[in-house]
Amino acid sequence: MAQIHKWNADLLLTSEDEKQARELYPRITGGFIDKTIGEQFKAANDIANDAKKRRRLAGLVAVIVGVGSLILISISVTIHETNHSTPSIHNDQSRKSNAQDDVKHQDGGSLGENEEHAASEAEWHLADFLGALGVLLGLLSVAIGLNFVLHSQAKKDWLINRWITERTRQFYFQYCLCHLEELLSEDRDDVEFSQVRRENYVQQMFGGVIPKSPIEKNKLKERLERTIDVEESNSLAWLSDNQPEFEKSLDGFDKFSEFCSFYRDLRLGHQISYAEHVLGKRRGPLRFSLEFQHHVAEYSSMGTVFVIVILHLFLSLGLVFPNIGDIVSGGTVLIIHVLCICLAVITMGIRVVEDGSLIRADLVRYADYLSNLRLFAADFDRVFAQRCAAQSAEDRTRHSAELFSVMTATEELVFVEMTSFLRSAERSSYLM
Repeated sequence: MAQIHKWNADLLLTSEDEKQARELYPRITGGFIDKTIGEQFKAANDIANDAKKRRRLAGLVAVIVGVGSLILISISVTIHETNHSTPSIHNDQSRKSNAQDDVKHQDGGSLGENEEHAASEAEWHLADFLGALGVLLGLLSVAIGLNFVLHSQAKKDWLINRWITERTRQFYFQYCLCHLEELLSEDRDDVEFSQVRRENYVQQMFGGVIPKSPIEKNKLKERLERTIDVEESNSLAWLSDNQPEFEKSLDGFDKFSEFCSFYRDLRLGHQISYAEHVLGKRRGPLRFSLEFQHHVAEYSSMGTVFVIVILHLFLSLGLVFPNIGDIVSGGTVLIIHVLCICLAVITMGIRVVEDGSLIRADLVRYADYLSNLRLFAADFDRVFAQRCAAQSAEDRTRHSAELFSVMTATEELVFVEMTSFLRSAERSSYLM
């Protein structure tokens, strides 16, 4: 059984994660533990998760209410159509039976006719009520969609704080690569200086820990928009400095091999575990993968379309075979038509929920992301093995440079995946 993914273990946020890291990488872990980054990440992550839940709930409610609105209006129209001819039939029957009116009164026939009129009138009022309720639900669905989904504060909070969390995570590992020589130094002063500078960078980039002032929020919003922008985003991958280059002096540190293992496990390994988790390969009990959700939406849509085809086939056979034609005549035809309309509306609702929840978009994006991560991990493992087996210092340095290149390429891949997600999320809606 595959190991269940552990959320955000790469940032060593918990005492358990920190303890395990100190056991696995005892010589370097002290320089890579950053409480400021942990506080920054946790604060933004809590807001992002809450905002996502609120927006998704509002989206589901808007779709359900909208589907209910269209179904009620369809039922209302059907009742009106089936009762449309009832008054004229009654009037015609009344005219034909005027001569026998006294007899009908005696036999109670008139009472039966009055009951039919009353029933027809009650159905007519029911149709009016359902139609009015359908219109109100439709307006409510539009109001929820516009105010709580499409242009909601929840969506803004979700995107901004999700951007903060992922940029904080990227900064943590990018800073390690940009200032690796200081962090691997045997001089404790160099390590502490690097840690203090990292904390100052976090303050400058994100304005400190949430909550933030309106001015700071506007600045973060502008930076989010720049990240989403296709033309500007390519120049924003590296946060703390420009893309780092490998220095030969790094290969002289005995700790470099341990850092390579640290990066392989906590960066590449964690991202692979996360992508596998999202796609469903590391799910715990009662957790539904993207693939499962996509299949449910697909099969539900196919099922409703199949039922619609069968119902219309039944109507078509009624035109050919008299016995079936007797069954599907009159009001039955209208009922079947409205049932088909209801099924079509439900199918549309399923598609809207799937698109609004980014199920199909995420499924494709994470599959590509996981494939690229696995390629990078395979290259990293191959080069690391060659470095360990190198006989000369020159070969060892060359392989170290190759490892460093894989690390920088990984950071750029993670950034590209994040921008792709943010663009999809920014365009997403639950509009029918």
